[in-house]
Amino acid sequence: MIRTDFVLSQAITITTTAILNRIQKREHPFTENFLLVIFSFLSAYGDERGMIEDAIEAWRCLEQRVRFRLVRAPSAICRTCIPMISGSRSNLKVAIPLPQDYFDALPDDTKWTSEFGVVTAYFNIGVNHEATFGQSFGGIAVESSVNQDAADKMNMFANRNDASQRAREAVMEVVNEVSSEPSRKNLNLFEWVMKASEQLGAESVISCKTKIVSSPFPWAIFYLISQRFRQIGAFSPSFLPFFYFVL
Repeated sequence: MIRTDFVLSQAITITTTAILNRIQKREHPFTENFLLVIFSFLSAYGDERGMIEDAIEAWRCLEQRVRFRLVRAPSAICRTCIPMISGSRSNLKVAIPLPQDYFDALPDDTKWTSEFGVVTAYFNIGVNHEATFGQSFGGIAVESSVNQDAADKMNMFANRNDASQRAREAVMEVVNEVSSEPSRKNLNLFEWVMKASEQLGAESVISCKTKIVSSPFPWAIFYLISQRFRQIGAFSPSFLPFFYFVL
């Protein structure tokens, strides 16, 4: 229970940051149909397999237990956002105060929405030598299950919200990629997930392992990822605690 609470607190922090990032960018109108796409590069082996299991639990709990609400900051000079959390462990309410100019610029139906949930789609692809080890110890089954579930949720979100033709095509590429190879270091999946996320107007989060501080290899991976983002026209990543990037 304590472990679940700990990872859920991180998921709430990340989601709140993603919501604020979406509102501040003003590149897509904010609606209560909010999709958060998470992509991690953990290996389904050893401690990192436990991290994947923690992530699955955290994002599942976020969808089931947490509701968000946007509120207008009481002061025109207040620019600091400190979310206010209320409710019970099984039914959490997160109120996010916005600077008055940002709140006033929201669509009317969004301003007065009492609360909204967040749809999450969590993907994972292991990329290092431990991912190779993991393939011999059930890692393929873990990644396949995670990615198939995330692709299904992304597809359902697109169908439910009348996504554009380009968005539907990108989502179908994700579905097809997962169907053909949902594991085994398939980085083509990452590219299509990011394209589909952009077309759906979702917020994207990249998570990285804690071992990043002791190995230069993940930094090289994320350099290549950032270059790929520029090529496909996605947003540049900004650094967050816990080695998460909100795009």
